[in-house]
Amino acid sequence: MEFNILRHIGKERLFAVDLSANQLRIVQLSSTGATCELEEFVLDNIAGLNETATANKIKEKFSLFKTRKTPVVLILPSHQAITKNIEIPSRDPDEIREIINLQAGRHTPFAREEIIVDYIEIGTYRRSYTKILLVIVNRSIIKRMIDILEMAQLRVNKVLLSCEGIARFCWKVFSSEENKILGIMHIDYGYTDFSVALEGRPIFIRNIPVGAHHILQNKEQYQQIFIEEVKRSIEVYLNEDIEKVPTYFVLAGVVHQLSNLESIIYKNINIQIKLFPLNNSLLFLKQGLDFVDANGETSCFHMAASLATHSELKINLIPEEIKIRRSIEERGKEIITAGILIMSVVIVILLTFLSNIYIKTSYLQRLSSQYQSLYKQSQDLEKKFVKIKMVRYHLKNRGQALRVLGELYKISPPEIYLYQISLEQDGKISLKGIADVYSSVYNFVALLEASPVFSNVSSKYAGTRREADKDIVDFEINCLLSSEDNS
Repeated sequence: MEFNILRHIGKERLFAVDLSANQLRIVQLSSTGATCELEEFVLDNIAGLNETATANKIKEKFSLFKTRKTPVVLILPSHQAITKNIEIPSRDPDEIREIINLQAGRHTPFAREEIIVDYIEIGTYRRSYTKILLVIVNRSIIKRMIDILEMAQLRVNKVLLSCEGIARFCWKVFSSEENKILGIMHIDYGYTDFSVALEGRPIFIRNIPVGAHHILQNKEQYQQIFIEEVKRSIEVYLNEDIEKVPTYFVLAGVVHQLSNLESIIYKNINIQIKLFPLNNSLLFLKQGLDFVDANGETSCFHMAASLATHSELKINLIPEEIKIRRSIEERGKEIITAGILIMSVVIVILLTFLSNIYIKTSYLQRLSSQYQSLYKQSQDLEKKFVKIKMVRYHLKNRGQALRVLGELYKISPPEIYLYQISLEQDGKISLKGIADVYSSVYNFVALLEASPVFSNVSSKYAGTRREADKDIVDFEINCLLSSEDNS
């Protein structure tokens, strides 16, 4: 078939479960954008089974799909819900929700904490009034089904009302600008859903306790009962004064197996009937599959229609405590994800820091090893340089002392006796000696100043002392070796 290519391109697998009427029904759809394909329809009897046995059977069936902890949509047939058309004196969604929560218990024999409530907005009337379709379900029914599915390791994402999915899907197939109101009769194994939809939203729902099983078993008796129930449903709808009567009704579910039912309805009630087409542009059937089981009594159309439009449906009948629990779980996951992200960032920063330290340490070690070798070389060079410097100094200053002694010998008068001559590396000269009189010392200073070998001549001190009954003069003279000789 031409649509089989969809099985190989970007498919999203969707699963729906229906546990009503002692039957287990599982539907698998593959979605590719706006088009869906019914791939599997599993039907089994669970009458007399307890919760554990039912969960094991569901787990066994899902093992055939090769899935694990699969999120599923739970489909609730309309006969398990109470629906009421009421008017709320407000147009604000928050106020409408508060009023419904306060007054829902008045429309059912159950206590408020024993029910789950949701609604579909039909429209605004008399300026400040909002007309709604109120949906009430016994909490224990939903809770039991969810517990069974969780025991089977399946996570229930949504609990949908079948009539809303049927209304939305039929509207997509039969919608037109001229006719916004659509009547629908969905025939299943043991019941029929009679509903009226306005632009894809159910505005009236009534359950008829006659299904395909009854009609197939006793056609004459139950066809008549079915016709009477349809008439009564239309009367109830008109009495509710919700909208006008649809120009035609869509017959879906187990319809092709009930021959001529549409003509019988038209003959007795005079309303136009259209059979839902098996082949349409929105939901294909896998080759060999049908919306009805092999016995021709049980339909999965309500499941496939709800699953195909699940993202567009308003009603979700999951208990509030499960919503809160899952919200906490989701927040916990977000916190864990944020924690992992933060830890990852910290680890990345730490690894970057440590890698920088490692790189710098390795670089420092390389520099240190290079420095050690260079240091040893520099030490050797320094020793050699010191030796060279000393040699240069000695070469530079060789003969300097002889020149100083020669010049002193040359200019020193006989009455001057020098007993200490000091010559430093920087050219400083210190002369210590004795003389007979001060005039000899002064004369010697003059001779030193006149000499080209010496400069900056100065007498540091001169003093008399007596030695061997004779006065002598001790003196010290400081001078510098002249720059020419020093160079």
